[in-house]
Amino acid sequence: MKFISSLGDKMLSRVLKQETAGACIPEHGQYCGRVAVSGGHCGGDGHWYQRYCDGAYSCTGSCVSTGSNCYDQHTGALC
Repeated sequence: MKFISSLGDKMLSRVLKQETAGACIPEHGQYCGRVAVSGGHCGGDGHWYQRYCDGAYSCTGSCVSTGSNCYDQHTGALC
């Protein structure tokens, strides 16, 4: 059944945009871990903190930030 679904997605992707057809592998929007986002800041303790957010797979297969569930993590670097 999964083969038929995959084949259908491939045929649809020729007619529709890839995002519309759902032909993304891995699945577009699937959680892929934490992602470092641009920026960061120097904490009051003199250490650099990097911002991380939940990530999801884009249609190209890269893990990109969703902008949700974010936190700042101490990187160990001094600033």
